[in-house]
Amino acid sequence: MFQRFSSSAGLIAIVGVSGCASTKPPAYEDLPSTSQLKPANKGHDAFLYAHSNTDMSKYIAVTVDPVTVYTGKDSQFGAVPEEQRRMIAEYMQRQFSEVLSKKWQIVNAADSGTLRLHLTLTGIEKSTPVVSALSHMLPVGLLINSGLQLSDHNGTFLGSVSYAVDLYDAKTGELVYASISKETPHALDLTSSFGRLDAAKAGVRRGAKHLRDNLTKNHLATLVSTGSERTSADL
Repeated sequence: MFQRFSSSAGLIAIVGVSGCASTKPPAYEDLPSTSQLKPANKGHDAFLYAHSNTDMSKYIAVTVDPVTVYTGKDSQFGAVPEEQRRMIAEYMQRQFSEVLSKKWQIVNAADSGTLRLHLTLTGIEKSTPVVSALSHMLPVGLLINSGLQLSDHNGTFLGSVSYAVDLYDAKTGELVYASISKETPHALDLTSSFGRLDAAKAGVRRGAKHLRDNLTKNHLATLVSTGSERTSADL
């Protein structure tokens, strides 16, 4: 019996390692900000844009558009049905509004000092519930997922969510910030391994917090500086 347990654990480890590689999302062709995005060097953002002259301290409110479900040929939904795509889009609208409301007022009118957030859901990867749960509970799985969490990688057999952010000055329509991101739960998050869409929902929650943090004044200045260095290097 112990030998069978060890063999099963070893199999989960091998398959888990091969299944935890996660590709970054592309610069989707049919997004309004695609031409302005630059590859990001770290974190869950694959591409970024930040306006160099933006003073975030002048904004006190955000209006949040209904989330768009991306229909371009380079989307990353696989076999996820339309109904589940819409469900995650609605969940994203609620979560981003809730998280951003802790920093800005959420309003409906486009006025001075207001940002307009447009989110586009571009991809969903489902979890593999039973295998994912086992690979998080068995000792060898815990070891592997501990290493994956330290390196900020996706956990074994956990899903993800990919999306684009376009943030505008609501009064002028000027693009202030844009990104394409892929978010997953923490690799050791056992609670996200039971349902097929639980990991995607956890990714949405993490993504909302990452956006809020990215839009702090100091962090935004770092993004602008890093973007300028990449642009110069490309030239």
